[in-house]
Amino acid sequence: MTVSRVTTWSPGNTLTADALNGEFDNVLTNLNLALTPTPTGALTARSLSARFAEVFNLKDFGCVGDGVTDDATALGLALTAAAAAGGTIYAPAGTYAYATSPNFARAGVNIYADRQAIFKHTGTGNAFSLDGGAAGSGILGNRYDNIVVQGNSSSTNGFYVRSLHHSTFINCRCLGAATTGAGFKLEWCVANTWVNPIVSSNTGTLSPIPKYGMHLSRRSGTDHSTTQTVITPIFEGLTQTNGAGIYIDYAAKNEFIGGTSESNTNGLIVTADSGVGNNAFRGMFMESNSSTDITLDGALYQSFYDCTIAGAMSITNNAGYCRFYGGVYDDTTISSDSDYMRFRDVIFASGSTLTDNSETTLYYDCVGAGGTLITNRSKNTYVATADLPAAGVAQDGKMIIEETGANSCNLVLYKGGERFKVALTES
Repeated sequence: MTVSRVTTWSPGNTLTADALNGEFDNVLTNLNLALTPTPTGALTARSLSARFAEVFNLKDFGCVGDGVTDDATALGLALTAAAAAGGTIYAPAGTYAYATSPNFARAGVNIYADRQAIFKHTGTGNAFSLDGGAAGSGILGNRYDNIVVQGNSSSTNGFYVRSLHHSTFINCRCLGAATTGAGFKLEWCVANTWVNPIVSSNTGTLSPIPKYGMHLSRRSGTDHSTTQTVITPIFEGLTQTNGAGIYIDYAAKNEFIGGTSESNTNGLIVTADSGVGNNAFRGMFMESNSSTDITLDGALYQSFYDCTIAGAMSITNNAGYCRFYGGVYDDTTISSDSDYMRFRDVIFASGSTLTDNSETTLYYDCVGAGGTLITNRSKNTYVATADLPAAGVAQDGKMIIEETGANSCNLVLYKGGERFKVALTES
């Protein structure tokens, strides 16, 4: 660096503000800096202060990020400043500890975190609260990137999201929450997009293990969560009693695309609560869940497209009008009080058991575990031996034709919990 001008002052000289500013500008010029730089190709010069004002760095507001110091007050200052001016909060690498979660949902405030940043909840309540309110129209149009939340055994949920709409969540992850809570708890959330939400013990530490990966529910009354788009979720290792990777009650018209729910107690549970309908699952993979991969407990109007289900599926308690298009399914049980299930182009895996006790199920161009083509008729009335239902009271009154060879078959009758076969040959 070459200094182009040096000015000295002797004792008694007056150092005016203009003179000082002139000398400061000279230093900046020699350093190739400017208070109002113009990036290459840009048309307008803007001050550095204006640029810094667009992004609110947590460290600028006093956050320490050492995992020990309580940063709640500093977090609140950053959120307040960002809400007043509008802009993006940036969380540099670090662990931001706090006993009480501030409300991170502020109108017009996005949050972007370094991949090495963690929000660590040390107290009670929800670990990371995004609350648009118990009443009113909520908050719209925010974005949250790379938010990683570490809860504790007293953290009711990891992410608690209420009354937040038309917002985007990318690469958000929960590392732990209470054993009765959820990694992501949604109440009256509308038209949000979730890309790669993670609650998993297979891709890192998950402690404490919450009951649910994602729980879609309501705020109150008919304020259901609806039209969420959840892309490539990873919910793994959620092993609490009656827990699930995905749990849906009071939520409708939501869509899950790709991703996995595995090694949990249940992969997916959809309940019979009012307003639960028209949820869709596309290309999801579920396996190694200790109870069921899918439980439709009274659920209505659910749709599955090209999913791979490598464990048990239970359809029960007056469930109805669910649709299965393509995909591979394993052991499947349909209760007698479930109505109008539709299976089209579905493969039931080799060695699996299809136990259909409903009188109204329809199959179209499906393949049974024994290789039987099940198509264009109610139930499995013409089956290979491998697909023949076992004897039981639930089968009473049914008559099925069992294929035994090229020119022979058995007429199988069910009565009083017994199964009777009559051999038939071609005449």
